[in-house]
Amino acid sequence: MRLVPDQMKLHIWHRDRGEKMTVNKQKVQNLNRMRSFTMVLVFIILAFFLHILTKGLFLTERNISNLVRQMATTSILAAGVFFPIVTKNIDMSVGSMMGLLGGICALSQLKWGFGVVGSIAFVVVIGILLGIFQGILIAYADIPAFIATLGGYLAWRGVLYLITGSKAVSVTNQAFVSIGRANLRQELGWALAALVAAGFVVSTLMRQKARIRNGLEPLPKWKTAVRIAASVIISFGIVWYLNRYEGLPIPFLIMLAVVALFGFIAEKTTYGRSVYAIGGSMEAARYSGIPVKRNVMLAFAISGSLAAVASVVLTARINSATPSAGVMGEMDAIAAAVIGGASLSGGVGKVSGVIIGALIMSSIDNGMSLMNVDSSWQYVIKGIVLVGAVFIDVIGNKKSS
Repeated sequence: MRLVPDQMKLHIWHRDRGEKMTVNKQKVQNLNRMRSFTMVLVFIILAFFLHILTKGLFLTERNISNLVRQMATTSILAAGVFFPIVTKNIDMSVGSMMGLLGGICALSQLKWGFGVVGSIAFVVVIGILLGIFQGILIAYADIPAFIATLGGYLAWRGVLYLITGSKAVSVTNQAFVSIGRANLRQELGWALAALVAAGFVVSTLMRQKARIRNGLEPLPKWKTAVRIAASVIISFGIVWYLNRYEGLPIPFLIMLAVVALFGFIAEKTTYGRSVYAIGGSMEAARYSGIPVKRNVMLAFAISGSLAAVASVVLTARINSATPSAGVMGEMDAIAAAVIGGASLSGGVGKVSGVIIGALIMSSIDNGMSLMNVDSSWQYVIKGIVLVGAVFIDVIGNKKSS
């Protein structure tokens, strides 16, 4: 079939762009691995110094249990924000949205007659609808994401003040409170560690077989053995350390489930691959037949749904919904996503990276609180960390281009 000149140009454009994207993808993957190792090293150094500065309090079993309970909210929020970021957008509203949904969750139990399951389902539906609303403004009305979600940041906080009368709303249902405060029984923790380690071993071996089946060179045996050994040590090590206090906190388990589920959606589904394609090049995604507007809208729906999940965990943990809940939560979530490898330029990152990002941000909060550092200085330090994370992202993008 002969190509007319315009078709020929388009064909050449796709071919050249495909070759360039293949090279860039390899560069980006290498940079992401380097960034991941760097962030893990940063956390280790940070934990070491915080342990010294807090006179041996930071790495105690009790404090680490509190830390992972605190970081769960940030991780869940960051997992939601990840999807708009990958599409080269941003969601500035998730902190206020989380606060509003927490207020609705508490009021639905206290005044509106909802049970635990009903109140949770109710706020998740509302979170999805709020996300869709913002997604429509951004994808279909062409309002810049920063402006649309900044409007949400202000509006959702205002609605929270209105429905709560600017007062805290206590939660009395102990079944609900246990979502944020309970721990998994120790024997179940060991069983879960064994299950996770076994799952990682099976998935690693299956990936090796897939590489061989597809004609690719398998990973060296030593590298496979190191990965398997690391997964086993990490799984059982976390359970062993947290079992020394009261066991695995339920919010920590919810966080892991959320990250696993939405990590699978991002990396293994058609929708997830389309999100990366949109962030990589919206023009190329359109040429490929990807429904760009719809998928961008769905990215904000995911962000809204996880703001709802985070609101449930936070409200249960603090046993109330407060007018100040979620203040600066969007900054922590965005910083966690960027520190974890998501690029503000779009198309890059892994959902699992939000865990190390949230761990670093929560460690800063936790450590400075243990040292009785004034909250104003906490904001200064976290602002510096956020700018530093974006700076690293910019440098990485320049190297990959």
